[in-house]
Amino acid sequence: MCTVIRAIVTLAMLSCVFRGVAALAQTNTEKIKVGVTLPLSGNSALWGTDIKNGLLFANEDLAQGRYELIIEDDRCDAKTAVTIAHKFIEIEKVKWVLGFGCSGTLLSTAKLYEQAHVVVI
Repeated sequence: MCTVIRAIVTLAMLSCVFRGVAALAQTNTEKIKVGVTLPLSGNSALWGTDIKNGLLFANEDLAQGRYELIIEDDRCDAKTAVTIAHKFIEIEKVKWVLGFGCSGTLLSTAKLYEQAHVVVI
């Protein structure tokens, strides 16, 4: 039951996120790059996989594939999350980041994203 509720809440949040990002970038016809950092391996992989599946569903079915999701495995590790943040900011040039199944990964990267003016949800 908890998994069903978690999935419903995740899909509702993702729907709002995708609609909000689309409204801000409405004039742009190319795909919007969105960085996604999740624990896809290790102890929190189940939670990260749920979020990833929800994002993929929301992008394909709700947003008609409007977004280019760049998905990275942070393993709930702060150092790995910082490496991913540098990749998203410096190489991929994303302006939006989703995910963060663990608070430690968010806290370790918050300053980097803030300095780069990247919106984190």
